[in-house]
Amino acid sequence: YFDPIAGAFCGRVLSKMPAKSTAHVYGALSGEAVSLSPIDIIFYQKSVTYLYLLTWFQEASKEEQDEVFGEVIKDLSTGGNIFGTKIYKTFSLDKVVEACGEAAKTASLGKVIINPQL
Repeated sequence: YFDPIAGAFCGRVLSKMPAKSTAHVYGALSGEAVSLSPIDIIFYQKSVTYLYLLTWFQEASKEEQDEVFGEVIKDLSTGGNIFGTKIYKTFSLDKVVEACGEAAKTASLGKVIINPQL
C-alpha cells in the first residue's frame, strides 16, 4: 500500500495486510519513524520501502517519463479511475457544519467538498 503518514500507523496497517505485503512510504506526516513488528518482517515477509519521485525522475529515461505522464494524463482526462476521486457532494462555506456531518455519514460514497466560492 502507499503510505503518506509513516510512524506507527504504517506498522498497524501493514499488520492487517496479507503475507509478503509491502508499504511504499512516500511521506512523513506523523513525523515519526516507521515501526514494524519483527514478526511481520520475519514470519510474514512484509517489507517497507520508500517512494521518492525525485529519485525516479533522475533514473527514468525520457521515454519512461513520457509513458508514465501519458498514462496519468489519460486517466485524469477520462474521470480519474486511478488518480481521481469521487465527489459525493459540494457545500458552500456557510454550510461547513452540515458538510462535516454529511462527510461523517457518507465517507464511503466519496468526498464532501467545501467550496468557499459558492
